[in-house]
Amino acid sequence: MKDSRYPIVGLALQEYRRVNGKTAEDMCQILNVSRASYYRIEAGQIVKMEIFEALAAILSTTVVELLRLEQSTAKQSLLAALQKPDLTPE
Repeated sequence: MKDSRYPIVGLALQEYRRVNGKTAEDMCQILNVSRASYYRIEAGQIVKMEIFEALAAILSTTVVELLRLEQSTAKQSLLAALQKPDLTPE
């Protein structure tokens, strides 16, 4: 399995689906993808610009904002990890 490159975008899509009462099958039809492809998208494995564009439309945002959200969250996670005290024994 590939690493998740866009986990926050995948989580946003999961939340959209949950809040709007959509099934995975509904989302497959909306995005015009197979069920396997849809689950990869929810897992953050997005490789086609067309998918980013469709997700942006569904989530009422832009591709740039989706990528900015992902970058901002990754940066925050990295900073938080760097600020944790080293718990390794000396």
